[in-house]
Parts: sequence; structure tokens; C-alpha cells
Amino acid sequence: MRFRGTLDIACDNKKVSSIHVLGQVTFEVHLAANEQGGKHYIHVGAQGSNTLETEFTIYVESEIKEIIVDIKEPSYNPGETMKALLSLKDQAGIIAPGVISIDIIAPGNDWLGTWKADSNAVFEFPFGRHTVPGNYTISATYNALLKEMHFTVKELKQLGFDTKDNFITITNTGNVMYDDTVELYLESPEKKYLFSKEIQLAPGASTVVELYKEVPDNNYTVTIQGLWQAATVSVQDTRTFGEKSKDNVNDITGAVVGGGAVSYIRIETVDTIPK
Repeated sequence: MRFRGTLDIACDNKKVSSIHVLGQVTFEVHLAANEQGGKHYIHVGAQGSNTLETEFTIYVESEIKEIIVDIKEPSYNPGETMKALLSLKDQAGIIAPGVISIDIIAPGNDWLGTWKADSNAVFEFPFGRHTVPGNYTISATYNALLKEMHFTVKELKQLGFDTKDNFITITNTGNVMYDDTVELYLESPEKKYLFSKEIQLAPGASTVVELYKEVPDNNYTVTIQGLWQAATVSVQDTRTFGEKSKDNVNDITGAVVGGGAVSYIRIETVDTIPK
């Protein structure tokens, strides 16, 4: 191109430079490091010894520069679901498509698995009722990029109770070892009883209180202080004399399903039942 005058260069209708030219000229268009990916239109206009206008298109590759992990909540109870919005951003800070690899690491550096999620999608990870409490890590990778965020599963110490006829089933519905004394109050029309049990139950484990071994036949209202309110049970001992004698020998500790131990401490009559 040979001419005398001024060469104006614009990119996407924005002037980027103006060059005074005498004779032949070679020019370069420098784009910013954070220029948006995709098509860009270059317009060249020359004013001087002659007039010239030309336009051409260049294409800028979109390059992923960052992984964003936006965890909705910093801590969760057992049984809840962790949700995180994961996205990829290019050099211009614009959300870009792609597939992100996700690892979840539990306390003690225990790897729970790998999942895949599309960019700009919500990843969900449900926790079971007995999920180990502590600090967890979500590790997101895309090619050589890595982003880690942390969240917590709260500690839950909790028992669940179920009654049926002569039995009360006590289950550790929390996510930590339950090691404590449980006091059951049984009230019949004639008497009130306090029945104490020292319980060691692993998460998910259960034990059964066989009421017919502990109190006389009758209808009882059962209350577990601070944990569970009033249920009515009908206690009836149908064991033979020989079965009773055998049970008296074996009832030093209670049976546990799922891990733990139960010790019977005492049973006594009481005047009132705490509210």
C-alpha cells in the first residue's frame, strides 16, 4: 500500500491507532491480554493522497484462565445436600463452556470419589445421616487449573426412639459415637419408675429395651428425659419361669446391633417424672 496521509485503524468500531504514512506502510493490531474471544472486525481507513477503506475479520481464541467454585453454604448438617456452582472463565472473565472434574475429600484425607460437571452448572453432593463430621474439601480441576474450597459437616449427637408392645428400640441417628446415660421414665396408674441405661452406640447402631424384663405387667406412659416425649406401651411378660431364670443370668449387658455396648445401671421407683 503506497500513499501519503493518515491511516486510522479501528477494532469493533473503536479506534485503536492513527498512523501518519508516507509511502508504504505495514501495521499491527495489538489486542489486550483480556480481549474477549470470538470474531473481531478490523476497519482501516486512509485519508490523504487517495482514499481507502478496507475491513477484515480476525478470530481470538477463548482461553480458560480460572475455575470458580461458589459453595452455597459453609457448613451442613448430616442428611443435607452440599451445593456448589462451578464455572470456567476465560481471559475476559466471561463464563466459558467445558467439563470440570470434581473430587471430594473427607476428614483424614479420605477420597470419596470423582465426578464430572459442566461449566456454569450446580454440583450437588448429598450427605447421609451418619456422614463423618469435620472439614471437607471440594477440588475442581480443568486441564492444568486447580481450585479448592472447603466446607464443614457438623457434629450431630442424637438418638431416635421407637416403641412396639414390650419393646423400645433406641437408635443412634447422629454421626458421632453416643456415649451417655439415658433415663427412661415409665408411669403406670400405680407406680412411676426410673430406668437408667448407660449407652455406647456407634452411628446407625441400635439397642432394644425389653420392658417386660424390667417392670411389672401394666400399661405405661414412657418419657425419655430431654430426648423424647410420652408414648404409651403395654407391657406383658409371657416368659416361662425357666426363661426368666436364664434372662436374669444374661441381662448384665444389652444387645447392640451395629457397634457399641449397653450396660444396665439401675431401675427404681420415683415420686414424680421431670417435664
